[in-house]
Amino acid sequence: MKMKEYQITLLREHLSEDTETFSRIYSSKSVFNQMGDENVFKWISLSLNADKSQNEKINACYVLQKMGENKQHKRKRMECMKKLLKILEAGNNEERGACLNALLYFDKSFDASKAITEHILHERDLSDKGFEVISAHEGNNVAKLLKIAYQYNDLIANWMK
Repeated sequence: MKMKEYQITLLREHLSEDTETFSRIYSSKSVFNQMGDENVFKWISLSLNADKSQNEKINACYVLQKMGENKQHKRKRMECMKKLLKILEAGNNEERGACLNALLYFDKSFDASKAITEHILHERDLSDKGFEVISAHEGNNVAKLLKIAYQYNDLIANWMK
């Protein structure tokens, strides 16, 4: 078995591990340098599906985040965008938080900003990260205008103060 195939097999096996163990195993840039192959993204993409465990989805988001931080495999990461947007819409808060962390390192995307506005900004625990992603994707002024808009919405105003 070649080294690259070995790395893919390890990644596939580790994706369902607890998030702390996974992030410890996959913390160095050198590990991600070996993950440029289509099969890696096939497994990452499959791990973002709704039928996968919370740990697996969070770990897949972590892989996408680290690849973004390391400026690796931009085109292939973008192929996962639709699944990330589905997590924003239907995932639990831990999954959505991991998704937002990954989206910080994606190219500008109106779809991401729209999904964040619809599904995240009203969530007290996630809104700050949501505004941060929108700021990265759309610019600081758009994020500031959205904050102002949310501050004047009576249903949301209490926690925005």
